[in-house]
Amino acid sequence: MSHSGADFQEITSSQLPALHLLVNMGYSYLTPGQALKARGGKRALPVLTQVLEASLKRLNRISYKGKTFDFTPENVRKGGDALANLPFER
Repeated sequence: MSHSGADFQEITSSQLPALHLLVNMGYSYLTPGQALKARGGKRALPVLTQVLEASLKRLNRISYKGKTFDFTPENVRKGGDALANLPFER
């Protein structure tokens, strides 16, 4: 695949440094195939469903009567669906 000079300059001057910064901050690089799989094979989906649900499960708890409980798998799924389906403006 060939890139025009302007495309190549953008890749080297901004995209690669941004990628390196994010990886150094602890983010993981995903190949396009891995990203598609994390979206459940849906190219139009704006979020990586598998990553979102794993993060929701890891980060969210509910406290009740002095005890802490994990969200149920159903609640994690519902939360992921709600976030993935938020309306956005173009």
